[in-house]
Amino acid sequence: MVMGVAPLHGASWYVDKDASGANNGTSWANAWQGFGAIVWGAAGVKAGDTLFISGGTNSKVYPGSLTVGASGTPANPITIRVGQDAGHNGRVILDFSQLGDKADSWGINCSKSDVVFDGSVNGVSRFEVRNLYNIVSRTLAVGLGGGTGERIKVRYMTFTNVNNGVRLGNNPGQGYEVSNCTFTGIRGDEAIEFSYSSGGLGANKIFNNYIETLFYQGPPPPGKEGAIYSGPDGVQAGGSVDVYNNTFRVSRSTDYTSTQHPDTLQLPGSNLRIYNNEFINVGDSVMGLGSWWEGASHENILIYNNILRIEEDLDPTPQFIRFYNNSHAIARLANVKILNNVFSGASSFHVSFTLGPGAASATGEGNELKNNIFLGSNDSQQIIRLKSSPNFSPNAWTVSNNVFENGTSTLQVLNEFSTTAQWSASTSDRVGVPQFVHYVNKDANNNYRLQAGDSVARDAALDMSSHFTTDRVNVLRPQGGAWDIGPYEFDASGGATTPPDPPGALLASAIATDRITLSWSDNSDDESGFQLERSLSAGGGFVPVAGIAANQTNFTDSGLQPETLYHYRLRAYNGAGNSAYTSVAGATTAAIAAFATGAFVDATSGEVTAPFSAGTDGVSQTIETTDLSGGRASYYFDVTVAGEYAVVAEVDAPDASANSFFVNVGAEPFIPDAMWHIPVTTGYEVRPASWQGSGTFDNPEFVPRYFNLGVGQHEVVIRGREAGAVLKTIALIKRPQAPTPNNP
Repeated sequence: MVMGVAPLHGASWYVDKDASGANNGTSWANAWQGFGAIVWGAAGVKAGDTLFISGGTNSKVYPGSLTVGASGTPANPITIRVGQDAGHNGRVILDFSQLGDKADSWGINCSKSDVVFDGSVNGVSRFEVRNLYNIVSRTLAVGLGGGTGERIKVRYMTFTNVNNGVRLGNNPGQGYEVSNCTFTGIRGDEAIEFSYSSGGLGANKIFNNYIETLFYQGPPPPGKEGAIYSGPDGVQAGGSVDVYNNTFRVSRSTDYTSTQHPDTLQLPGSNLRIYNNEFINVGDSVMGLGSWWEGASHENILIYNNILRIEEDLDPTPQFIRFYNNSHAIARLANVKILNNVFSGASSFHVSFTLGPGAASATGEGNELKNNIFLGSNDSQQIIRLKSSPNFSPNAWTVSNNVFENGTSTLQVLNEFSTTAQWSASTSDRVGVPQFVHYVNKDANNNYRLQAGDSVARDAALDMSSHFTTDRVNVLRPQGGAWDIGPYEFDASGGATTPPDPPGALLASAIATDRITLSWSDNSDDESGFQLERSLSAGGGFVPVAGIAANQTNFTDSGLQPETLYHYRLRAYNGAGNSAYTSVAGATTAAIAAFATGAFVDATSGEVTAPFSAGTDGVSQTIETTDLSGGRASYYFDVTVAGEYAVVAEVDAPDASANSFFVNVGAEPFIPDAMWHIPVTTGYEVRPASWQGSGTFDNPEFVPRYFNLGVGQHEVVIRGREAGAVLKTIALIKRPQAPTPNNP
């Protein structure tokens, strides 16, 4: 008998940047005080273990990157989670604003195998990587990246304003998963990449995510003169991927993006299942299913129950589904099934197969376009374009039981290699617009569920139960005498048949510098839940914040920026669709109290976190921390006159082993440059902050560091380094101008 490997009951380990105990990771009190302190392997985090990271009561921002240093096993992965206990289950934030717009770092580096990242607290994402981007290189700056590792799962994480969200698998591999994550403001090469995914049907999965990529058309940034910028892909992968239950959106932006040409899904392999997704807007194509190598075959591709729609025209010739091989010949197209989807808003070429140069010998069989709805096209435009090979017989493609809003020139087959007549829609296809719950071309509130009175799509589809048996909201097909055309099956016998009433009286109230509470009235008794969305503009750009359970009437949004106006809207949903949105409600987070420049303030009056302690003598720590895991003291100063400013402090640096901090203005300090070596003092003395600069550890420079600051609030950040160095008072002082010579 062959016995399976029993899962281990692994150890729990802890990270909390504000802990002040033994720094050995064994409890919250003795948590590791930074990512660099984590011990990996036999003496620390190993297969079967869970590493918890504290998000505090509301949120905690961690400096630097997290590198995973050990692998799990298939039966006993390593799990990295947000803290689940009260006081530690706030948002964990990795913020890279200090790197500017040419970042080249990875927020999380995982080149190991069998690792699970889980940002969930009660089903809500509380783990965020943000502000990690590069406007001149589309491939640099990655939120979570891996190399050769396999079986890496990313769940309930948030990636905001990053070049690339999740990038896994530099070699052929499998077992990759990204689920229940939120990607907003993606601007580089891709939101998700499984570079060489393999393993057969279902070996890799992308599901239940919200993915927003940015689309920019304008002058390129300095250093990229002549380049054409558009935006990133949504997903890049090889084959063997299931993509389901996701919402993809391409949003117009004024921010620099990249030189990528934006395909929402760029999947050049076989064994693909793409179903129950919603795709909003088109940058270049929604599904770019082409070839990146010579002689590739595309086989076993199942695309069903999807909504592909345009709200705003971005590309002048958008294509929803495109098989395109450029200069590489496709050897074979087989068992490509495009079934029960709705295509809405494109002017032409909803589905395009352009085999291109070198495809004269391509073969094909078992390909089907059935039970789809095509809306919004001009009557004279081609809806389906098959540019084929002489080896494609008419039986290579079966096109039937589709609905076309306009009825002529719907299907065209072109052959570069021999004379072939054009095909027209089959007699089983239908012309007209089904009776939807709501449909206006390119309307954001379109609802493609069928109504009882529809006679165009109901009971008019072919039975596809050899491939799938439910609609996009898991209603069993058929509900009537035959299947319905499109992604929804009309269900009059069970479940909700109409969307819920919208919630009412949405109110937003700021309760801190980083938190806003939302409340509303529940006006329906049949909602499945609520979706809360947030934006920095009342006029648009809303992205999901949280899924909220049915019957709940309040929510607190945390981890926000101070003194910032946020706008919210809310809608209810059930199996029949979404309600209308509430009116937009807004609130401005509280401002952080700022001190005047030119005057000393007590060091204890700032925001001071462990292992710093604030006492009558000032701010200090009792342990040495040579990385950024030391104490943090933060002070905001109100600069009213732009110019160069120095941080000046009253410090006690009693000897050469207790005379240093880290210091910066407007961002976290960085090593080694931002190290402040203080000449030894006799008691408390006033010293301007310096950076190590071109000095060395043994011979540091003591030249004051000046920061060029504009009018506004600026944060001075002091991080602990050596034990025993004491900060008593601190000031931000403008650099005096050199006297002007008095020439007679």
